[in-house]
Amino acid sequence: MKKHQIVLASTAGFLLLVCVALGIVCNNPQASEAFATSFSRWWVKFWGNVFGVFPFSAYELFLICAIVGLIVAVVFLVRLVKGRRWSKLTTLLLALTVGVLGFVNVYTATASVCYNRANLPSQVYTTYTQQDVTYQEVLQLANDFVDELNNAYLQTEHDETGNVVFPFSFQELCQMLNLEYQRLDGNYFSNYQPNAKRIANKTIMSHLHIVGVFFAPFGEVNVSGNENSMYLPFTLAHEMAHSKGVMRESDANKVATYVLLTSQNVYLRYSALVHCMNEVLHLVKLFPNSQADYSALCNKVEKGVFVELENYRKFYEKYSLLDDVGEFFNDLYLKLQKQEGTGSYNDDLKTEDTGNVDNDGNNIVVVINFSDTQNSIIMLHKRALLKTSW
Repeated sequence: MKKHQIVLASTAGFLLLVCVALGIVCNNPQASEAFATSFSRWWVKFWGNVFGVFPFSAYELFLICAIVGLIVAVVFLVRLVKGRRWSKLTTLLLALTVGVLGFVNVYTATASVCYNRANLPSQVYTTYTQQDVTYQEVLQLANDFVDELNNAYLQTEHDETGNVVFPFSFQELCQMLNLEYQRLDGNYFSNYQPNAKRIANKTIMSHLHIVGVFFAPFGEVNVSGNENSMYLPFTLAHEMAHSKGVMRESDANKVATYVLLTSQNVYLRYSALVHCMNEVLHLVKLFPNSQADYSALCNKVEKGVFVELENYRKFYEKYSLLDDVGEFFNDLYLKLQKQEGTGSYNDDLKTEDTGNVDNDGNNIVVVINFSDTQNSIIMLHKRALLKTSW
């Protein structure tokens, strides 16, 4: 083995040992928390500020270069095998191993360690049982929620198709959300303020059904250029939560929900209110003999909200060529992080059928646990943060 091959092999061996050590850190909650609030937080903040000065997505450029590089490497590997140039083949394989292990280590140290962090602080999220809320309380909560949703809809401008008009520049929205995040606990959440970017290759991203990406090695928050004005604040707030050290998808949704619904800006609140609407309405249906109240609440919602949701569905319906591919890789990535795949975006509502039927003919159920969104709304209601004066 030549000298440069020995150097590459030694480097690969060292990086493999680092990878094993980081794997041990990731499996220990205390070590993960310590690493996430020290090295990972420092790295994301430092490189995020470096890459933040560029007007384009460094992540997107990196991804393109990585794909091109992989194709070129495969071509060279095939040519070297055909030409029986074993020494150069060994060198190339060792170089690729060093590159892959180096990237895996950086990603593990900046992102993967954050998946096993402590639970979110109670400021942002609390769980409840069915014994914690009465039906009358839930009904009041739902009516307050619909009132807030309708107020937000009426106080935001909508175009001729029914879609909410984006009232700011993209950078202004980023600045506003960074200010909103300053209200959170500075010990659990990083004070890093990302300069988010829009992905230029929005068509491919839409076909993959991916609306946002946080790339920890660059500390960069990215959203699809196709994400519409209604859900853009929620998508951006979700990706920003990742940049603050919240990597679990369900937790990022909880944080985005809290930050937006406790904002005094009507446009930001509208995005989260629409996002949470179905879960809140369904909360009423969990109680027996509630069909009439549920129907009344649905009829109470401004019709324009349903028009906007239908517009959103129809828009993304056009992008379906790679949706299964996007789902597969996203699911695989999350499972590699020891999450429950794409199901980890939300801790789903769990109920148990009692075997009885109510006066409406619906099965009576016992709630094992409320969904993330339902818990969030119950918390805001109990803390008198759900209903605001406009």
